[in-house]
Amino acid sequence: MTAIFDDHDQLIVDDESLSNAIDAWARSILNRPALKPDPALKPDPALWEAFSEDRELYPAPASIRMDIELKRCENPNCHRLIRPKGTRAEQFPGTVLVGSKGMCQWCYRVSRSVS
Repeated sequence: MTAIFDDHDQLIVDDESLSNAIDAWARSILNRPALKPDPALKPDPALWEAFSEDRELYPAPASIRMDIELKRCENPNCHRLIRPKGTRAEQFPGTVLVGSKGMCQWCYRVSRSVS
């Protein structure tokens, strides 16, 4: 593992494994602040136009928290995995929408219609 520091004692990552280790450590920090770009920063119009075709082919993925724990539906006959609110099925394949009271959306609707 190689680490190099510049003149201002800033770490320059020179090894892929070190980079991966730092990323894993950063993901493990609870309640870490979200990194948001400065709204005053604008992309160069020439570069923006040059990469417009790539943006259409490869849209940016939606960012999600890395430490999400999926829950199961509390209906004893269901037990399907429930994806978090505000996420899409593509982000969590094999999951269902959240309902209420610990149930998936389908079980919650059925329980409301019965009562």
